[in-house]
Amino acid sequence: MQVQDRIREIINNLEVLDVSIDGVQDNDDLEFHGMNSLRWVKLLVTLEKEFGIKFDDAFLMKDDNNTIKELVHYVEAMIR
Repeated sequence: MQVQDRIREIINNLEVLDVSIDGVQDNDDLEFHGMNSLRWVKLLVTLEKEFGIKFDDAFLMKDDNNTIKELVHYVEAMIR
């Protein structure tokens, strides 16, 4: 399974959005779809466990990292 597909599956399974993952584009701001700080932490912790990675402070501090595309980019870079 590709990283992108797995991240989308995790988001769907965690129910961290107010809409179905099928209606979310990879470039969409997840906050627009109901993501909040508590849900974001839940998602990041799950992704860290799933992929055996750690999100660094630089990623966490950027405001534009709240899209599926940015999550995929970061995770793929960390697992290479």
